[in-house]
Amino acid sequence: MIESPGATELAVSFCCFPPRGVRGSADTVVRASAYGIDDGYLARVDEELLVMCQVETAAGLAEIEAIAGVEGVDVVQMDLGASMGHLWDLRDAMKEAERKLGGI
Repeated sequence: MIESPGATELAVSFCCFPPRGVRGSADTVVRASAYGIDDGYLARVDEELLVMCQVETAAGLAEIEAIAGVEGVDVVQMDLGASMGHLWDLRDAMKEAERKLGGI
């Protein structure tokens, strides 16, 4: 539930190892590193990381350009229906987001 660039930066930091972020490292015991057998995991993890942020409110939609512009964000997903009072017909909101992000 991302609504601002600041929240986006915090979310990205949770996905990245220091010094770029604050994610804890258990690299020797996780599947991604073959449980410690793959010595190159930490060297390439940033290249393989995909960070998706989900915008769920009108406030987030208003900040969508700044959210998408945060370094480290690869995908901005939107799920606006419930917060905007209608679960199915969001065409106008989606068109607004597409217009704002068209140049990215």
